[in-house]
Amino acid sequence: MDKKYIDIIGAGISGFATAYFLNEYSDHVKIRVWEKCSQVGGLAGTFKIGHTQIEKFYHHVYRKDLALQDLIKKLGLGDDVVWKEAPLGAYFLNQSFRLSTASDILRFAPLNIIDRLRFMYLMLAARFVKNWGDIDNISAKNFIIKYAGENVYKVMWQPLLYGKFGCYAEKISAAWLWCKLIDRGSRRLGSSEQLGYLRGGLGKVFNEIMDQLQSNGNEVHLNSPIQGFDVNNDNIITKINTGRGTFKTDCVICCSQTPEFSLILPQRFSKYKQRLNAIEFLSNVCLVLVLNERLSEFYWNNIMIENYPFIGIIEHTNWTGVQELEGKHLVYLSAYTTNNDKRLSMTSVELCKHYMPYIQKIFPRFNYSKIEQSYIWSAPYAQPIVKTGYRKLRPPVETPIGNLFLCTMAQIYPQDRQISNGIDMAKKLSKIVADRLQLTT
Repeated sequence: MDKKYIDIIGAGISGFATAYFLNEYSDHVKIRVWEKCSQVGGLAGTFKIGHTQIEKFYHHVYRKDLALQDLIKKLGLGDDVVWKEAPLGAYFLNQSFRLSTASDILRFAPLNIIDRLRFMYLMLAARFVKNWGDIDNISAKNFIIKYAGENVYKVMWQPLLYGKFGCYAEKISAAWLWCKLIDRGSRRLGSSEQLGYLRGGLGKVFNEIMDQLQSNGNEVHLNSPIQGFDVNNDNIITKINTGRGTFKTDCVICCSQTPEFSLILPQRFSKYKQRLNAIEFLSNVCLVLVLNERLSEFYWNNIMIENYPFIGIIEHTNWTGVQELEGKHLVYLSAYTTNNDKRLSMTSVELCKHYMPYIQKIFPRFNYSKIEQSYIWSAPYAQPIVKTGYRKLRPPVETPIGNLFLCTMAQIYPQDRQISNGIDMAKKLSKIVADRLQLTT
């Protein structure tokens, strides 16, 4: 059997998981992963604080993240997953409230008792929706108001939707919200939500996959963007063009985001490019602070105030413990932005200065003396804008080019962009490609 050459664009979780699964199918493949950046991981990439690898953007594992858990076990890292209760809070009306359990919600003072019950009813109503396509054309706002009322929407959901999606908030599909409500599966009645984390960070997953790929003769090329394709008259890619040269190929799988994918497609596929470009994205800016004391008791603090410059304060060490950081406290401040937001060009020091009055409003005792180190990370395509009717925009895995496939965040809808969903999609696509190339397990 002749060796098949498979080229994968992007070394994020979808790209690396696809490479991992295809490598399992046959020894008669040569997999080449092409990554434009200097490291693997994408939105799950890591950096070092001292001797500790820390994720650039916070991550955790839900109980229902079976694809991620299964991959971790297959890589021999299962014993490194730790499950802990993760206390959840919300900042509202100049006060922090605990929202970790159902009883916490029933004591949430900004809502009267009837509205608290209506909030709980919303969670129950979501579970009776069997087909998410039935609510794809309904806005999340209208879905919430239908089951929980105007006041619950204004107090609890409006700030969160506007904090994440900004001017698009009232256009977001109820199908996306529905999936958020039912797909967590990590919370037990009467207790805080149990979340898992991989000791040493998800970078260990990428490192292990990299080792396995390279030990089987496959390649991972960093700082190597794909520049284009040679496509014959039968709409088959024959060669890929890179900064390292031109290479023959049997199959190409794009795991980069759709705006980047569109740029490298030949112009004769303009109609397909237009379809891809109809999908809009928000960027994410994440400020990471190393503090000498903790801010709060919560792992996750939702900011339920409109027009705040960040949507969440994620105090990582309130959940994982401070041992790995030698007693220091790690905090993420996350914000979703449009692609022309000034924060995308700020330094971490500038962003600290910009955020300081807002942090001090929540934590009056906080000041610069508490900050020992600061880092800033940003991603231009962090969140597809999943407006009503998004299922019509969601691109299929197959493309107009016969041996070119797509496996990316824009296709996960109505599920959210969790790492496990990317792995699950990669596994399904790998089966399609293996069948197409007649690979054997």
